[in-house]
Amino acid sequence: LAVLFEDGATGLLTGLVTDAASGALGQTIAFDPTYAPLDLAVIPDQNGNGAAELALLGRNAATGSVQVEVRDTLTGDQLNAVEFNSLFAHQRLAVLPDLNGNGAAELAVLGIKTTTGGIAAEIKDAASGVRFGQVFFAKAYRPVDFAAVADANGNGAAELAVLGVDTAGQPRVELRDSRSGTLVKVLWSPKWTTPLGFAEVPD
Repeated sequence: LAVLFEDGATGLLTGLVTDAASGALGQTIAFDPTYAPLDLAVIPDQNGNGAAELALLGRNAATGSVQVEVRDTLTGDQLNAVEFNSLFAHQRLAVLPDLNGNGAAELAVLGIKTTTGGIAAEIKDAASGVRFGQVFFAKAYRPVDFAAVADANGNGAAELAVLGVDTAGQPRVELRDSRSGTLVKVLWSPKWTTPLGFAEVPD
């Protein structure tokens, strides 16, 4: 289990990786404290040492820059820091399976454009930082949760899902293809409900 802590006095960000069965501490990971944490995700092993990596989405309040910092859970070493478009108020981080065949997962960061209110997920390679593009979602719906889910349209790429609520209180999950950005499906929820989050359940 990986738990992220922020020291209220010093602002230091620390990830503690512990064994879920024994509770033994495996690794203490120090993240860049100049980036306020927004979301945390686990990505598959990137450097070939057999351990998964921790990816932390954060924003630098002084510069406005946004990054996902990737660190190894075995050694705590920083593998890279991937910069994202700072014109978006970023909300959530999701991990996509490898799209370009280089053996590294892809990072999808959901944000709201500060000038237009447009909602989009920017996708970049976790190892190289190469940008694949953006997937746009209906901006009438305020995002509540965000995730990558299994391929639903059979084109070999995972889908991106945004749970959102419109101004009238109508909730829905919008599924879009991570490769093409095309709409796959909209899943509606009863209007009297207050959605708090969602999770993928295997078929």
